[in-house]
Amino acid sequence: MNVSHGRDFPPRRPSPAWRHLAWFGGLWAAGVLVVGLAAMLLRLLMRVFGLTTG
Repeated sequence: MNVSHGRDFPPRRPSPAWRHLAWFGGLWAAGVLVVGLAAMLLRLLMRVFGLTTG
């Protein structure tokens, strides 16, 4: 049963491949940045508490 509730939207076209790759690259870069910031924060906390990092 197909109910449109008074709205008839046109069918969506698939997004181009470059847009998917751009999203993937952006999410990858954001993940690398977050992991790097977490590592820097952990090193700072270790230094504050007198632990050595190497």
